[in-house]
Amino acid sequence: MPPIDTYANLITSFIDLLLLSIHTILYEREIYPSTLFIAARKYNHPVRQARHPLVCQWIQEAVDACAEELMKCAVDLIAVNIISSANKPLERFVFDVSRFPVVASTDIHSPFVVTDEDGNERVADTLVDLEEHMRAVITKLSYSTRKLGKLPKDCTFSVSMELKNEAMAPEGVC
Repeated sequence: MPPIDTYANLITSFIDLLLLSIHTILYEREIYPSTLFIAARKYNHPVRQARHPLVCQWIQEAVDACAEELMKCAVDLIAVNIISSANKPLERFVFDVSRFPVVASTDIHSPFVVTDEDGNERVADTLVDLEEHMRAVITKLSYSTRKLGKLPKDCTFSVSMELKNEAMAPEGVC
């Protein structure tokens, strides 16, 4: 895992967590049969990952779209939505990124700098306990989803973003 010493590295680490979180939600909420998932380890923690190429591709493309907007500092929330076969929203897992720093596009690779009480600047040490925090997110997702009731058959999911008020809508194929 790269150190989180720049905005770009922060987004890379968050996107990695988001990708794993989506796989975890799909497994725990039984959106696909458990046989579609393989056991893996991430953040020194057992996890499940979908192994169907089209499912993995769809998830990766959704996460890539989120990453693109996050790099522009344009996102407030990212949600994984569970939807019934009748297209009714049933559950929403929200990742609030509204407090991520806002940086100029020319500064996404600039080191984070903090000023101590004496006015001295140094590069921020943001890697401390990061893996533990990410492991906690995945553990919390696994535990909390087990507390929810059983979903109806044939549910599906989507990934959505809420952009900041001042953000431009992304361009692309609809």
